[in-house]
Amino acid sequence: MSLSDETAEPTADYRSETAVIPPAESAGLAAGARRLRTATQGLAIAATAAYLARMTGTEDVILGLAVSGRTSRAAMETPAMLSTVLPLRVTVRPDMTVEELVRTVTRASAQALRHQRYRREDLLRDLKLLGERRRLHGPVINIMAFDYRLDFAGLPARTHAITTGPIDDLAINIYDNFDGTGLRVDFDAHPDLYTGDQVSAHLRRYVRFLNTLGAADPSTPLREVGLLDAAERSRVLDEWNDTALPVEPSVVPALFEAQAARTPDAPAVVHAGTTLTYRELDRRATASPTA
Repeated sequence: MSLSDETAEPTADYRSETAVIPPAESAGLAAGARRLRTATQGLAIAATAAYLARMTGTEDVILGLAVSGRTSRAAMETPAMLSTVLPLRVTVRPDMTVEELVRTVTRASAQALRHQRYRREDLLRDLKLLGERRRLHGPVINIMAFDYRLDFAGLPARTHAITTGPIDDLAINIYDNFDGTGLRVDFDAHPDLYTGDQVSAHLRRYVRFLNTLGAADPSTPLREVGLLDAAERSRVLDEWNDTALPVEPSVVPALFEAQAARTPDAPAVVHAGTTLTYRELDRRATASPTA
C-alpha cells in the first residue's frame, strides 16, 4: 500500500524535497505530543499512518519503520551497519479520535521494536520473497533525533546526512538536531513513481497535517482533522464538480424532440411495468386526438 499505484525497482537516485518546521511550531508539536502522552517522534509516526490512510482511503496501513537495530550496549558501542526497516501495521479508522490513533500506533510500534533484530532481508528470505518485486510495507518513516553538534576544542563541526539508502517508494525523514532551529522534514521519493510536483505537494500537505494533528483536541475524530488547504478543497469541491455545460435557450417540447431524434429506442418512461421508448412516446404525443 502506497501513495503511488505502481511499483519500481529500488534506486539510489531519488527526488528530494525539504521543509523546515520553525522552532515555535516545533514547540507546539512537542506540547501537543505531551497532551497525547507521547513524544514528537511518536506523534510524527501516528501522523504518517493517518496521512497514508486519508490519502489512500484504506484502514489497513502498513508503514516501514526505520530502526537502529541496536538493542544491547555492545551493539550500541560496535561500529557496524545494523539498521533495518520493520513493517508497522496499524488500523486507522475515520471515527478514531486523535488520542486513540496515537495509543494504537504507540502499542504497534512497541510490539514491532521487540523484533528489530529480525532483519528485513531475513524476513524476505523466510517468506520466500527474495528477488520478487513485492513490498512488505508502504512509505518509510525515519525519525533521526540525533545531536549532530560537534565541537573539537572549541572548533565547531557540521555533519551532513548524504543518503539514507535506496528508495523503494517514499521515505519520510524527520531530523531534530537539538540546536534550536526546529525540525527538518525530508521527502525522498522514487523518481519513477512520483513527479517533482507530487513530492512537493505531499510534503506541504504532510507538514500541515502534522501541525494540525498536534494542535487538535485529543478527543477529535480523525475525520474532522483537516487535510486539504483552501485551494485543494476548492479544487475538489468546486473545480472537479463543475459539470455545467452551455445549453442553448429552448423550450421543453423542442428539447424532447431533439432527444428523441438522438436516442429513439432508449427508454423514456417507465411506469407500472410499462416502458415507452422515446420514439413511442413521441408518436403518442404527436398523434391526432380521436373523436
